[in-house]
Parts: sequence; structure tokens; C-alpha cells
Amino acid sequence: MADSIKNMSPNIIMPEQASERLLRLDREEALPLNRSGVMHAGLTKVGKGYKVARYNVCKHQVVFVISGKLYYQDIADKVCIAKAGERIFMPISYQQHYWAKGDLELCWFHLHSIGLWERLDSEVISACESKWWRELYRNVLGFLEESGSSYQDSIEVAGHYAGLICKYLEREINGVGIEERVTEQQRELEYLMCKIEQDLARRWTVKEMAEFIFVSTAQLHRMVQTTYRATPMQLVREMRLAKARELLYNTEMSLGMISSEVGYESAFALSKAFKKHYNVTPADIRRNCGL
Repeated sequence: MADSIKNMSPNIIMPEQASERLLRLDREEALPLNRSGVMHAGLTKVGKGYKVARYNVCKHQVVFVISGKLYYQDIADKVCIAKAGERIFMPISYQQHYWAKGDLELCWFHLHSIGLWERLDSEVISACESKWWRELYRNVLGFLEESGSSYQDSIEVAGHYAGLICKYLEREINGVGIEERVTEQQRELEYLMCKIEQDLARRWTVKEMAEFIFVSTAQLHRMVQTTYRATPMQLVREMRLAKARELLYNTEMSLGMISSEVGYESAFALSKAFKKHYNVTPADIRRNCGL
């Protein structure tokens, strides 16, 4: 990365060849983020020369270091370092000074001092190990990918990612006691369900699903049974049929096209499964919604 730099604003110096991917919070899929009080968010890759100095700050900032080292000043103006896997809280009541001396990747959020984030009003600038940085980073990438996609269901899928971003950010900020409410098992299943929903046409097997979250098939069965009171394949079938029902209500796609979209071999197979699950046929759905 080049060492030459440019002024992005009076408060930010950004090295040339740096990159920044901002979450489009003005779009429909970003509604969960807007409702929770996220003002701005994004991923930033920079190098030597990157520097931020903000005064009269009107927002909280939470920065997750994905790779590299981030140098920052604490409330006593002492120079501190946050490493990969750590996060920094920079509350609204403090000036924000931080910079890079080498390659650095950040995932960051600016937060209104409302609702869940009001508790940051009483915090001081601090850094510590992050429990949820991988999940936040993974879901931010998913949101960026889906919000820029042309798939018919991209808004819906991106909306799921936005909701997960809010949940993991809440866990990170709530900190103490979260283990009592949310388990590692639930976190992995949420991720798996998002991936399945993205690709319902795929011929999912229990083995593939288990490998996706690095557990055995027996362990996956136990996890799904405990959380959803179903088997993994029952859960996939329910997701497929729910998506088929949505497409029947909201589109004019043929039953054959829908069956292919949600992973059934034929319109007949989908119709049979649909009738068994909902006790109505796809044709009944179409008649009721006037399509």
C-alpha cells in the first residue's frame, strides 16, 4: 500500500489505495440497523498514514480490529494499541484520536445515543478482547454482498444479515451476562440458517450442513432438535416451503420455476409437499391472492 496520503475531511487522513465499503443505511434492507440507532457503518482497509482526529463528537463509535494494529489515545492521552480480535469503545463524550503505522483492517459502527446504546454514555474510551468480532465481520460482509446483489430475494437476505449485525453488536456492548442468554450453539445455527436460506436450491445434506459449522452430524442433530424441535432436514423443508409460499403470494412465477428456486425436483413434488404441510395446494394460494 502506498505511503502517499490525501485529506478525506478536516478530521480524516486516508492513505492512497485505501479502501472503504460503507453499509447503505438508506436502503430497505438496512431497516433493522436504522431502528437500532446505527448511524454509519463499514469496513475500512488502510495503511501507514491513516489518521482520524474528531472533536465535538456527536456519536458513539465502536471499532473492531480485523487485522493489523490500531493506535489510539485513551482519556489520559496515553498512546495505546488495539490488536486483531479486539474492539475499542469511543463514547460520545470524548475526543477520538486513532491512527495506523502499517496495514490495518477495521469494522466500525457509529451509534446514536439512544435505546440500547445509551449505556455507552457512562463509558470511557477502552479496548478489550472482542467475543463477537468474527460474527460481526462475517455478517457485515454478507450484508454488503446481498445488498449489492440482483437476486430476487437479496433484500430479504440482506435484511437478515442486518438483524444479525444488530444482535451481535448488542451482545458485544451488553457484555456481562450475555452467555446466560445466548449460547455458542445458537450463534452457529443462526449463521447456518442464513446460508441455507441464501441457497435453498442446493441439495443440502446433513453432512454438508454439519461440515459448514464444523460439527459432527450427530452434534448437528442435537443442536437443531434442542433449538427448533426438529431434524435438520425437517428444518430445511420448512424453509423451502415457507419460501415457496412467499413466492406464490408475491410473484407470478410458475410453480415449476418456484420448485426449482426452492430446491424441489418438480412442480408435482413441491405441490405434494405443500399440500401435506399447509393443507392447501399452491393453486389455492394463487386463487386467494388473485394471481
